[in-house]
Amino acid sequence: MRVLLAPMEGVLDSLVRELLTEVNDYDLCITEFVRVVDQLLPVKV
Repeated sequence: MRVLLAPMEGVLDSLVRELLTEVNDYDLCITEFVRVVDQLLPVKV
């Protein structure tokens, strides 16, 4: 059985997904979505 870890914005961040894939036997871990905008980000994101 394959186990995949999908992006869950606001629930699992990249460090948690990395930890889960190292500790457990997940087959694949996908990163979160990347937002592309034509505006500068505020100083504090």
